[in-house]
Amino acid sequence: MNMPLTDMPLEELIRTARSYTTSMTPITTYTEIMHELINRIDALRVLGKVLVNENAAIKCMNDCLAEELRVHQPAGAEMHLIWKRCETPLTDEAITAIRAEGVGMFAEEMAAQHTKLQSGGYFDRQVAIYGKVSELAESFATQLRQGVKDGRAY
Repeated sequence: MNMPLTDMPLEELIRTARSYTTSMTPITTYTEIMHELINRIDALRVLGKVLVNENAAIKCMNDCLAEELRVHQPAGAEMHLIWKRCETPLTDEAITAIRAEGVGMFAEEMAAQHTKLQSGGYFDRQVAIYGKVSELAESFATQLRQGVKDGRAY
């Protein structure tokens, strides 16, 4: 490793991390966590590239449509109706996954507040509300995650 980690390109950082985790002995929970994190970061990097390509194709298509319609459309025509028909399944899935993650984080925070207040000896309505909000948020996050698996976007 010849350069600071902060200056290292992501691909090189992933490659370096993989080489370090394979040489760690004995295999522990920490090395398993490192392997999993590296795999997920790598998958996110690939997904990011796919999303960039998909969005670039959409932009190109919209530019071509705009030029074509500019020549042929009657006065007052609404081009945005055509643009609404553009399908972006990977983008929709990514946005839904991000929403699910955000809702899940909110659910965790509400659960933490509930636990904190209960452990402090508080058992009033507000404490119960934290618990209920946490349950509802986690339920909604699960629905969002299931939608991603089923190919539905919210």
